[in-house]
Amino acid sequence: MLPTTHLSVYHQFAARVDNLSVLWRAENPVPEAIAAQFEELESYFLQEILTLTDDTLEPKMAHQWRVMQTEIHRLLRLMRTDLLFWQMTMKSGKTPKQTQRLHNYLQKLQAFCQMATHD
Repeated sequence: MLPTTHLSVYHQFAARVDNLSVLWRAENPVPEAIAAQFEELESYFLQEILTLTDDTLEPKMAHQWRVMQTEIHRLLRLMRTDLLFWQMTMKSGKTPKQTQRLHNYLQKLQAFCQMATHD
């Protein structure tokens, strides 16, 4: 199990993921609001989660935690790229093909948050 400091940071990250998910599932998603919420999510990850250390974790847990950190970071980078394409496609009035991928990324982020907090 992660230390309390890690848990509270992951709970706050999970809340941000949930906020983005709510905006994403809206009947008429607003690209600007989604982009702003994504920026907040990514910024929080970079400033709060990536700065955490594994000093207090057991070696096996530390390895699993680092793998999870890497995967979340990878998902956020992929999301950023697909979100940019999604926004551009939305402005042109077409149905973006990135919609399902972005939805899948959100589900994966929620799953990682649940793993980190053991909810």
